[in-house]
Amino acid sequence: MPNNDQQIIHRISEIIAQTPNAQQGLQQAVCCLVENAGAGAGAIFVIRPQDDRIVLYAAHGVPATLAAKLPLELSSDTGNDIIRNGRAVNDRKKHLPPELVGVFAHLANGFHSLLLLPLVVGGRPIGSLALAREADRPFPQRVLNSIEAVVPPLAFFILNALLADKQHYSANAGNTTATAELTQDVILKGKAITKGVSCGYVQKLVGVEKILQPKNHPDSVTPEGIAAEKRLFADALRVAREDSINTAKQFGDVLAEADSAIFAMHTMLLDDPTLKQHITAYLDKGFLLTDALGRALRDFSAQYQKIDDPYLRERLSDIKDVMLRLKNAADNLRGSLEAAPADAPKLADRRRIILVARELLPSQLVSVPLKQICGILCEEGGATSHTAILARALQIPMLVGVPGIMLKARSGDCVIMDCGSDSCFLRATTALLRRFAGPIRIFRNSRQNLSDTVPPESALATADGVPVQLMGNITLLSEVVSMHHYGIRDIGLYRTEFMFMIRNAMPSEDDQFNIFSRMLKAAAGATVTIRLLDAGGDKPLPYFKTDHEDNPALGWRGLRFLLSNPEIMAPHLRAILRASALGDVHILVPMVADLYDLAEIKQALQVAAAELRQRGDKIGDYRLGMMIEVPSALYGLDRLLPEVDFVSIGTNDLVQFLFAVDRANARVSKWFRQCHPIVLRALQDICRQVHAYKGKTVTLCGELAGSRRALPLLLGAGLRQLSMTPHQAPVLRPLVNQLSIPDCEKLFARAILCETEMDVMKLIDEAGMIKSPS
Repeated sequence: MPNNDQQIIHRISEIIAQTPNAQQGLQQAVCCLVENAGAGAGAIFVIRPQDDRIVLYAAHGVPATLAAKLPLELSSDTGNDIIRNGRAVNDRKKHLPPELVGVFAHLANGFHSLLLLPLVVGGRPIGSLALAREADRPFPQRVLNSIEAVVPPLAFFILNALLADKQHYSANAGNTTATAELTQDVILKGKAITKGVSCGYVQKLVGVEKILQPKNHPDSVTPEGIAAEKRLFADALRVAREDSINTAKQFGDVLAEADSAIFAMHTMLLDDPTLKQHITAYLDKGFLLTDALGRALRDFSAQYQKIDDPYLRERLSDIKDVMLRLKNAADNLRGSLEAAPADAPKLADRRRIILVARELLPSQLVSVPLKQICGILCEEGGATSHTAILARALQIPMLVGVPGIMLKARSGDCVIMDCGSDSCFLRATTALLRRFAGPIRIFRNSRQNLSDTVPPESALATADGVPVQLMGNITLLSEVVSMHHYGIRDIGLYRTEFMFMIRNAMPSEDDQFNIFSRMLKAAAGATVTIRLLDAGGDKPLPYFKTDHEDNPALGWRGLRFLLSNPEIMAPHLRAILRASALGDVHILVPMVADLYDLAEIKQALQVAAAELRQRGDKIGDYRLGMMIEVPSALYGLDRLLPEVDFVSIGTNDLVQFLFAVDRANARVSKWFRQCHPIVLRALQDICRQVHAYKGKTVTLCGELAGSRRALPLLLGAGLRQLSMTPHQAPVLRPLVNQLSIPDCEKLFARAILCETEMDVMKLIDEAGMIKSPS
């Protein structure tokens, strides 16, 4: 199949957009896929929303007598379970389960192999795409790669087409009310900042756009008026400063160190002489305060847009936030605070709020009761904005870059957000709500306080009594509380880089020590694994100038960055060593490539310890570990293991480097294969080498650790410690209890003999060890 995935996706999108009848559009889409895959026939099966029946909806290459009957309802024994459970199949006809033979009957005779791929939206199957060919062997991997790239957008095209197809619903449901209801959906795409599936009601927030519209002519303002506006500006500065300080105190315990730093930064900006001089200059010219704020903001915006670094460009949002605070403070002082729109839903009436804004600012986010916010939709914003960091800390689903959301959304609209597929559905219908009910319930439950229902994680064991430890990956101090709610005690990975990224200047040794101290106090005696600053690459420090790198993932990052900058490394190491006297601290070194790297950081730790002892500071016992994410460390592990107490496998980078694939690049994401047999063999080899040393431990802390599907393979490889995003633990805990190590080892032994990741996934599904969540 030609390597033209994007062209196929674009072509299918055009077909469905330009064809008024959904069935005809999908018919042409199937034809396009059949031709590009070199198949003989193809079909789309859908799970009909109103009655949950399986329907052969569109097909190509089938007998004319069958095509005339479309859409055709399948009998209850024709592949229903496989389609409903979202199973993938790529096999010869004679090897297929009996229930799938019926699928062939609906395609055509004379074909000898079948490819069946699930169409999934919101974590639930909506149908399957089937392709058949004459060759008596499975479809080749190159075809699978291209079809897998097309399937996710195709699933959304299909769902959108079904919901918009009035003729389809009126013919099958015979209910004009339902038909009108089902056509209200508007599907918009964006970029997910936080994962999750959520449902709520729109609350639109107007931001700095309301200060960018001129309201007065400077010539009309008298000298007395200018003096009055300057007094108003001074008073607004005082009120905004007090408000920012109070907000930091109010949310300090909830949002912790990074978020307090956000509001502290706003307080500093309010005292910034350049900012005040810029606004005062416009007041001197006769502009009223609101206009002066707007004009100053335009000037700063123009300057910031010239900056190449996207992280630094996003710091403009802090200036916007300060300007909005000043505007609101001035309005309050004037007694002219704008009333809420008449159509805005009252918070008491809408307990589940989806905030919609052109660009949501931190002060706006914390002005709404946090417990009522279940989603954020923005036209602008990025992954490193302060609002994005707050959303991640609070586990609020967030989409940015949603085009036209402020115009298309109405206050009070019911909205479904599916951040797993970067999509939102405005004015969600009853049918769509039913389809997303399961994923929404699962995500909502994962955010609730589970401390009364989840037992301590330390008691977790497999069905045959083998202990398994689930640990937490965290970024902010506030996540320790939620981690405990999910029954997790130990912190398997504390990412220190965000305390550096959130500031406009490097945190001092005491700043860092205070944060580590609070972390250990909150951990209440549990282990805290502190990863050394992993800056660089996709995590730049805003106050540290670096040159452009063609390959930042392979460049000046992690341990390399630290060793190259002793002025950053030394106070960082001293702060961690001081904290080791307060609790059970494990120090984790990122991006270790060989013995030289390890020797360098161990020497730096010795120097830092000597400096602390000379000062009279206490140092506790700590364990030293290294990340296995660079392939050279994987192959040199026999030399590295004697030098450390533990290892932690970072599968995100390890897989990226093993397959030479940028995991952040959507064009090559299908080559990021975390369950590939090669990766599984690497995990097994690491476990074998570590277990040969008494007292040494191995943890997996990458994204793979939280995968339900991969769990039996991880246990089968020898892993007994998994560190993950805390909310994933309640899903994995009951599965651990159901699995036995011998069964996992047998499955693993078969998996490493597979040729492709898809073969491994098929093996897992056929084994039936992981049941779909209810």
